[in-house]
Amino acid sequence: MGNLAAKPESINTGLPRFVLHKIDASVAQRHETRSGLLALAALEALAPD
Repeated sequence: MGNLAAKPESINTGLPRFVLHKIDASVAQRHETRSGLLALAALEALAPD
């Protein structure tokens, strides 16, 4: 996970509004960022079984 400290690249993506609201509620509660949550979720989804 140390690679998360690397310089980020910007992307432009679209998400359904209800998904964005869920993301925002989750990161606000945890004092995290959208980008951090999405990066961790992507790494988890891409991890070998």
